[in-house]
Amino acid sequence: MYVKRHAVVKGGRRYVYLRLVEAYRDAEGRVRHRVLRTLGREDELKASGQLEQLAASFARLDPPPVGTRRHVGPLLLVAHYLDRLGLVELIDNAVPMRGKAMLTHGEVIAALVANRLCAPAPLYDVAGWASSAAMAELFGVPAGLLNDDRLGRALQALAPVAEQIRGASWRWPPRPAAGPTCRGCTWI
Repeated sequence: MYVKRHAVVKGGRRYVYLRLVEAYRDAEGRVRHRVLRTLGREDELKASGQLEQLAASFARLDPPPVGTRRHVGPLLLVAHYLDRLGLVELIDNAVPMRGKAMLTHGEVIAALVANRLCAPAPLYDVAGWASSAAMAELFGVPAGLLNDDRLGRALQALAPVAEQIRGASWRWPPRPAAGPTCRGCTWI
């Protein structure tokens, strides 16, 4: 099975529909295709967040096999400090989600920050980096959801409040660290 794009021209406008298609062999052994379901117009599915939900459900259904090695390296340290900063919560409070989405803007931006700090990659390849890194294990973010469209939407939502978040994140440390503390430290 696979998802196929089907273009239709109506009234001079071009519409692209997504279909779930199955390949099979007929009695003579030839490969045939049958449409199992038309999922809807691609632009409407993207706008409503349903396309992202569908991709997320497939990403969550196919976890990596046991014994798969992932790059951890500096990602452990980045995950620790992003958690201490409360970056995901800061962004989610400043930029609430509209509609249904599998990842919040905070989770997407945290993944992008982790990428920039650990192994910078262009936006179109962040998903490729995340699939080889331990993003799902450390951040709970499946690599398949980090496509360039989703990263772009999160960055666009973040832009108007970026200065506010930057100011809030400089209140270091925002929460006490678990474990030993230093003498004479004052928590803001």
